[in-house]
Amino acid sequence: IDYVGAGTVEFLLDSDSKFYFMEMNTRLQVEHPVTEMVTGQDLVEWQLLVASGETLPLAQDQIQVTGHAFEARIYAEDPEHEFLPSTGTLHVLRTPATDSHIRIDSGVIEGDEVSAYYDPMIAKLIVWGENRTIALRRLVQALHEYRVGGVKTNIDFLRRIANHQQFQRAELTTRFIEKYESDLFVDTQPFVAEYAVIAALAEVSGAVTASANPWAQRNGFRLNQAPCFELALQYQDEAVNVAIEQTPQGWIQADQPDIVWQAHYQGDRLIVSRNQRQFSVYVFNAGNEITVFTEHASLRFIRHRVADTLSDDQAAGSMTAPMNGTIVEVMVAAGDTVAADQAVVIMEAMKMEYTIRASHAGTVENVFYAAGDLVSDGAELLSIT
Repeated sequence: IDYVGAGTVEFLLDSDSKFYFMEMNTRLQVEHPVTEMVTGQDLVEWQLLVASGETLPLAQDQIQVTGHAFEARIYAEDPEHEFLPSTGTLHVLRTPATDSHIRIDSGVIEGDEVSAYYDPMIAKLIVWGENRTIALRRLVQALHEYRVGGVKTNIDFLRRIANHQQFQRAELTTRFIEKYESDLFVDTQPFVAEYAVIAALAEVSGAVTASANPWAQRNGFRLNQAPCFELALQYQDEAVNVAIEQTPQGWIQADQPDIVWQAHYQGDRLIVSRNQRQFSVYVFNAGNEITVFTEHASLRFIRHRVADTLSDDQAAGSMTAPMNGTIVEVMVAAGDTVAADQAVVIMEAMKMEYTIRASHAGTVENVFYAAGDLVSDGAELLSIT
């Protein structure tokens, strides 16, 4: 090959350990930090040296490979909904501490905006270990310590992959995700009610102020009555209203008086007790958004007033944008009859197209946008009666 410069050669490995050439790219690829971690060399520096007409500092037989490395790409996307890109403000960005074993390559900081106009990758998390088992253990821990609020991410999904027995055994094929779909895509619905209570506990636990005035407190104080705290939340398309009441034993819900909750902050961790079973979580509150992080999953709630919630009838007839993006095509017009699951609008964001389908059969009453229009996440695109 008559080529001088940085390049990446790709091969496929089959079950018989035979390699097959795929392609060569005349650049460093996004995975190059893995090579840097196991060799201790700076490939970007090498690229610049070659581009300047200088020679490489080492020959192939002088390069020593030590240990094992993984790279996990942290993306603003929703694995539970076909990896749909997620846009918004990075209200929370907590990363694991970096050292000789953990490296983070990122171009964003807390408060930055993830827009629909660029690739949704937030960062690359690269870990190294003396062997594959140690490196994988460090990857799992680093993903557990990586917390992002403001956009949906693939962090929980990556953690489930890294924890999967087949992945840990390195029994991998290109059909890994398809084969173990039920293990990797977890229904978060069973967690919603409990996480909503945790969000309310975080509010009352973090609401202690320096003032002795009870009216300055947000801990549910009521004159001559047991303290009560109410929180109106939304998770995805579901309204979740929480009411907890304080008793001498702890906080309870009226419909579940046999479950007693207690909570207090220890640094930035919320220590929660559910019927004396204790565990720690992280809860971040930014504007109208509350994100709850546990060892199992993270859930993002939107706080709103009860009066702001759409009725079931209203929600059923409204087709909304699932993300910020551009309308590529509107496939129906006012007055058209549509069937359930019929494609009605195509949107594009971050180089991906997403087809929006009718939630039910009916007649298109209004169409609010046309091809080429920019729309925001949650904007009503059309209504069906």
